Amino acid sequence: MVLISSVRQRMTLALLTLLAAAPATAVAQNGFAITPWVGSYYALGKFFNDQFDLSTVGGTGTTNITVNQSNTVMVGVRATVPLGATLAAEGSFGYASSDVRFVVKDFIVNSSGQPIFDASHNFNGNVMIGSARLVLKPRRSNLSLLAGAIIVHHGGDAWSDSTITKKTNFGGVVGLGLRANVTPRFPIDIRAELNLYNFNPDTNDNAAQGFYPGKMQEDLVVSIGIPIGSR
Repeated sequence: MVLISSVRQRMTLALLTLLAAAPATAVAQNGFAITPWVGSYYALGKFFNDQFDLSTVGGTGTTNITVNQSNTVMVGVRATVPLGATLAAEGSFGYASSDVRFVVKDFIVNSSGQPIFDASHNFNGNVMIGSARLVLKPRRSNLSLLAGAIIVHHGGDAWSDSTITKKTNFGGVVGLGLRANVTPRFPIDIRAELNLYNFNPDTNDNAAQGFYPGKMQEDLVVSIGIPIGSR
């Protein structure tokens, strides 16, 4: 009986020790980290996709024109600050050297027979996305959910025209994360983030002073990063 009582006491003590250590472990796993990341940038929406009146630029008739940002590589870094065992705050920045694709359905000529546009052309451009968000990491799960606010800036030659007056826009981001441990001391973070924002770079929706209509844009960023400092 003494032996059984002694075993029970040891088991109880061990269980209490584990319970006391669990919150500390969770906070440690959700610790402060700097995460460099690389990923793929996908522009899901189009800035312009409509019929265009060629008479406004010296031509005749109409043609369909589409303008969109090119899909490419994005690189960035984020900082994570724990607010508790399951909640963290993050700041993130990403940059992509992404050309703007200008596509015309047909080869266009003016009334004199001189070409105005090629059928398609790429203009140099880039995209920068900064964000602040909250990240929810449920206990005993490698998954995480995030939501927050973003600021998006479009730059480069594609947006250097004098009619382009608004290159910076605000919006929101939602996403899903997965923490995978290659080894106990080498975790990686996989993220899929959807950035939503209204984009209307010119103030007048006509060909003489700019023809971009205000539209909601959706940019998807899928990335993989290595957290430094989170153990």
